[in-house]
Amino acid sequence: MQVESVSAATNARKLAKPGVDCLSFGPADLTFSIESYPHHSLKTVDDCVRHVCDQLADTDVAVCYRNGTPDTREKYAEMGVTVFLEGPRR
Repeated sequence: MQVESVSAATNARKLAKPGVDCLSFGPADLTFSIESYPHHSLKTVDDCVRHVCDQLADTDVAVCYRNGTPDTREKYAEMGVTVFLEGPRR
């Protein structure tokens, strides 16, 4: 299931129903949603990633993030991301 809005990020726990194996981020669409809610407490994609990881910490639902390059893997792993989408090494 794709997290592409502030609403999806804030309600991730509700999305983690039986049969849902993974919540994945759509950072471009999520950025547009964040811009639509300038007064929301989640101000960045990273804020949303942290929030979703916190909500799902005690579940079996994985969190996937398109970190792009291996050099950012540790940063997102520390937030709780367990599945990474990275481009090929150059």
